[in-house]
Amino acid sequence: MRLPQLLVINVEDQDFRDMLFDYRITRPGIDHQHKHFVSGHYCCHLDTAVYSYSCPRPPSNFSAYWGSDSPPCPPTVQFTCPDLTSGACNKVRAAVYPAAGLDPASGHVANCSRAGRVLLRARPGSGYRLTASVHGSQLSQQLVLDPNSIDTGQVDAFMAQVAAAHSDAMFLLPSEPLGRSFRLGGALVPLQAALTDPAGDKFGEFGWPWELWPWPPSASCSDTGTPAVLRLQGSIKAHFAAFDPSKALPHFPVAFLGKALSVPQYQQQQQQQQQQQEGAAAGAVGSATSGTAAAGGDGSAMVVVSALTGINISVGLLPQLGGCQAWQLHRPGLRLEYGRELWRGTVQELAALRKPVTAGSQLVTVTLADVTEPQPLALPRYGGELYVYVAADTTAAAAAPAVAAAAAALVTVTLADVTEPQPLALPRYGGELYVYVALVLGGVWMFSTVPLIVMFGVVLINVQRNRGLPIFLYRYMRKYRGW
Repeated sequence: MRLPQLLVINVEDQDFRDMLFDYRITRPGIDHQHKHFVSGHYCCHLDTAVYSYSCPRPPSNFSAYWGSDSPPCPPTVQFTCPDLTSGACNKVRAAVYPAAGLDPASGHVANCSRAGRVLLRARPGSGYRLTASVHGSQLSQQLVLDPNSIDTGQVDAFMAQVAAAHSDAMFLLPSEPLGRSFRLGGALVPLQAALTDPAGDKFGEFGWPWELWPWPPSASCSDTGTPAVLRLQGSIKAHFAAFDPSKALPHFPVAFLGKALSVPQYQQQQQQQQQQQEGAAAGAVGSATSGTAAAGGDGSAMVVVSALTGINISVGLLPQLGGCQAWQLHRPGLRLEYGRELWRGTVQELAALRKPVTAGSQLVTVTLADVTEPQPLALPRYGGELYVYVAADTTAAAAAPAVAAAAAALVTVTLADVTEPQPLALPRYGGELYVYVALVLGGVWMFSTVPLIVMFGVVLINVQRNRGLPIFLYRYMRKYRGW
């Protein structure tokens, strides 16, 4: 029975490992969805008379990551005019832009059901006409226009035919390129593309860790590492308001494609005390963001006030919502970084602070990521820690609503695979004394049992002799033959 058990039951469990490293099953879907984020940055309308910006150019090695020389932009409808700034060309725009769901004056979305399905390009040329192309290939559709008598029905039909035949139903263009869509405090934050390529990472392909799954490095499986992803990064010099502990925290207004939210300019956080790290201070309370928790009865806890230095946020595409609401902020993915320390002291000192603290003007880094970007499984078992923030003490918070600080209790979390082999668990020895006692008792048993067996043999022989009988093994002795 042991051989079938070793050959059949003792197999390597790969499911838990694949959750960490393997993307062979999900990678095609991830790449397809991530191309929408890439296209939302690189694909944009091009008309110098309406749009003051130019479209960003994809990197030269774009095809090395996504298999094509250019992003899969929607079909392009191009209109030509001898003079792009003339009144006749404006009449053409007045018919073409509404057919694409855009406002001809500003270029913003005007019709949510039509916007985002085609790209508009204006090019100087002889005559007034509409042409269409897909990924650089010219289509046979063409419509000649008369600026003085434009049939808007024909333009709408031309635009709808191109969109229905060649546009991706799961993609809609944002109202403006993603790199020009983020605003902090009312100011535009220009974002540049930053490609994250894990190909050079030793964890990018299977083959690690060798001691757990032994195979040679040269035999690493292809398409198992995290695929290359694109993120948009930029920075802006923001002007911070003064931090006054007697008032509410100041916030920055954030806008992205018409969606608005606000982020705190400062963070007020209590430093974790030594007894809390050792687990002796149970029942600590805190609040991580606003710092409106009670800091302790004596007010001697250390508090740090820091300024905002980074904003990390994810965006996702929901084409079912139409051209106006298709691109949404992933609010649970919002992560703020407070890296610049401005003030440090006790809770009592913060309460008695008379001069407001200010960060003045400093750079704030913004990172815009795709919500479909693959996220490797990150667990405390693999180098992380989990801090649990419990509810604030309302009584203490009411006494000092603006000078409270955050406290966190460290909780250890271990996540294991349910199918991992469980070793035989026995009660552990409590010390070396148990070993010494076991050795002594074992020696006493051995030296007392062996002589006892010999004594039993002597007693049996004497009993046989007292009865005038041979020893109990007489049947096997030659001199007693015949008995």
